[in-house]
Amino acid sequence: KQWYQRRVRGNSFDVITEDLPRNKKQYTLGASPYDPLAPSQRFGVGLSGRWTLRSSLTQTFLAELKGNKVFTDNEKASVQKMRWNARQILRHAGYVVPPTVVGTGPDFKFGEKEFEFERRHCVITRLIKMGMEDNLALVDGNLVMSSDKNSHWSLEQGDL
Repeated sequence: KQWYQRRVRGNSFDVITEDLPRNKKQYTLGASPYDPLAPSQRFGVGLSGRWTLRSSLTQTFLAELKGNKVFTDNEKASVQKMRWNARQILRHAGYVVPPTVVGTGPDFKFGEKEFEFERRHCVITRLIKMGMEDNLALVDGNLVMSSDKNSHWSLEQGDL
């Protein structure tokens, strides 16, 4: 799990809760000032070419449902795929996630610092959790799988 902070603006992805009629709630993706203790700012993401964004708060994926991007487990929703490219997060068709996180930004271009994300501390886990010893930890100088959730890592990206 990783949390991301907007490099230029200091914002982080955040789950925004909206009250709907009949005491229902809708959860959307927004941005708020980075707070490492906020459960709404914790997400499961991938480091591969195409990944999904899973909220740790709602335990659901960001998906499109009836024209809205929401965190849901509705079977009719289409899970949204994202990917990394040059420290920017891209949505479908190569559009970058804008600084506000809402809507769609411009086409991807290398070196656009305004759209870069900075990786924050994270816990590295198995893709499919087994219920115990799911987290990567350093014990007595050895890398091991552990049930300890307090082993945090910092990923740093180098420039070529």
